[in-house]
Amino acid sequence: MKNSIWSGCAMATAVLAVTAMASGQAAPPATPEARTIEVTAGDYKFLPEVIEVAEGERIVLKARVTDGKKHGLAIKEMEVKAALPKSGEPVAIEFVAGKPGTYTIACSVYCGNGHSRMKGRLVVSARK
Repeated sequence: MKNSIWSGCAMATAVLAVTAMASGQAAPPATPEARTIEVTAGDYKFLPEVIEVAEGERIVLKARVTDGKKHGLAIKEMEVKAALPKSGEPVAIEFVAGKPGTYTIACSVYCGNGHSRMKGRLVVSARK
């Protein structure tokens, strides 16, 4: 019986939303489009080495490997972590830039002797 009550509420909400749009009321604001930034991982470095974004900005890092090794990309403070396949297939990593500051971008998959120095920086500037 609970399911039918919730289904009824969902249907009523949907009807109200359609009615509001048909009556000329403004639709809810659209979510801002994410900015896509191409990132490559290879030869124990990330390119670009520094990525600059604004506080609260929606970001998609389109990351791919260029050296045929398996790598990862992690930004601990942004709770970002993704494995990058050695095939070079791009991986989309989406997040919202948090509070202003400089954050380390690190390789999160052991990739050889230079793994510990494979780092980049994410610089988040305050909104004006």
